[in-house]
Order: sequence, then C-alpha cells, then structure tokens
Amino acid sequence: MPNLSSILSRLKPKRRQLGHPFFRVPLRWAVSRGWVSDYYTPGIPVENPFLVRFPSGEHFLYSQDGPEGIGEALYWKGPLAVEPDVAAVLLGYARRTTGFVDAGANTGFYSMAARAANPKIRIWAFEPNPAVYRKLENNIFINNMGASCQLYSMALGETAGTVKLQVPEDATMAHVVSGDEEGIEVPIQPLDAVISPQDKVDLVKIDVEGHELAVFRGMRRILHEQQPPVFFECLPGSSSLEMEAVLNEAGYRLYHLRACSAPIPIDGLDPENRDSHNFLALPR
Repeated sequence: MPNLSSILSRLKPKRRQLGHPFFRVPLRWAVSRGWVSDYYTPGIPVENPFLVRFPSGEHFLYSQDGPEGIGEALYWKGPLAVEPDVAAVLLGYARRTTGFVDAGANTGFYSMAARAANPKIRIWAFEPNPAVYRKLENNIFINNMGASCQLYSMALGETAGTVKLQVPEDATMAHVVSGDEEGIEVPIQPLDAVISPQDKVDLVKIDVEGHELAVFRGMRRILHEQQPPVFFECLPGSSSLEMEAVLNEAGYRLYHLRACSAPIPIDGLDPENRDSHNFLALPR
C-alpha cells in the first residue's frame, strides 16, 4: 500500500489539486507536525488571508500575496518555524512591553506577533523596500492594528538622507548597498530623529541584512537613556567589533540566541563561528 509521501510525489506536479481543501488541510496538519516534508508544499495555493497561531494561543491573520518565504513557513509549519531562536523569546518580552521598534519589519511577522501578545503595545515598524512595505501595510490593515502601529517606508541608519537598496529575486532579502552598486533609492533616518525622547521604547528588533551597525549608531540616545532589550542579527562579515563597542558603551551585555534554548551569555558576537546569527543585548 503506498504511503503518504509516495502519493504526494505523484500529485506534486498537479499543484492545483493539492490546493483543494480536501488535500491541503490534512497536508498542512501533517507538515506542521513534521510527519511530511515541506518539500511538497512550495507553490500550492492556500487560503488568503490565513490564521497564524502560536502554541501559547496568540494569533493573527497573515496575507500572502504570491509566493514568499515567510508566508510559506507560517502557513505550513507555524510561527515557530520563522526564526525559532528569536520568536518565542521576543514574544515573552512583548507581553510586558510599552513601545516596540521593528527595524526591518519585512511583511510584519514580529509586529503582528507582538501585538497579539500585548494588545496595548505601541509599535513603530520600518520597512524600506516599497514592494514589501505594501505587504506590511496590508497585514497591519487586516489585523486592525492601524491605531497602535505606525508604519514608515524608510531605512534606518546613522544619518538622514537617501541610500540605495538592492532588491534580489526574493524581495524580502533586500539590503542597503553603497558605491556604484545598482539599487533603488530610498529615504533613511536615524531612529533617534524619528522617535521623540518622550516616547517610551522598551523593546527593539533589528534585522536589516548587514546594515545593523548604522542602525545602532543612529539610536545611541535610545540605547543610553532607555536601554531597551535589543534583538538583532549579526551576519558573517558584519562589523561585529564596532557593534560590540556601541553596545558596551551604552551598558549592554550580549547573549546568543539558539532554538529551544534560553539566551546564552557571551563575551563577543563572533558571527563566523556560531550556528545562529541572532543575538540579544540586555542592559547590565
């Protein structure tokens, strides 16, 4: 008797049949539990929007406008499949947060998760890629978050002006470039210039594909005066020593984030030798 995987292999070329609820609903259930590989899922039509629910009960709607990595992961494998080293820990901080800065908000996963965990939270979400920003805007709209979430179609950095943004085939991986490299021009501002000193910021997430140092340098006032917990990415080749210096000067200690583990205290970032490139900075 053929097993489920062999049946799916025969049906894989017939994406539209697998998109029928008769097949899709049990397939989603099986993939989310690891019983079936997500090898079979790319390109299968899904309902739009769809409900995303954390194991702890928090939930939100997500709109997937065409094939896109974050939406695929959320639909088939659930929210903890999106950066499992970050999501659960950040959610815990969001429950007791007043103001959350989402730098590199992408399609809005962390903004929506934070609001689901804490309906009273205030959010500032920044996304410079115009195409992705439209997806972010739509996700905020369908979750009725307009009153609590301020959206900015801009990059964050050290100084005000414009920068070039290079947009690869996967638009969610756009990144700032310099020199003669091709890219679209987008506005950029320091976070300290956008957020008033009177506004309380007690949680920050930075995921800007290698541009993190400039974001840190543009938020020195917030780091020194408010000392929010900061979740951030540090990729191989990033200016890790300079980031350490900015955070150390502001009175922070560094932690490494790994899936299924509490944050691990570390002496330095060292992104080249770690299995995860996500980190947490906490005030000493």
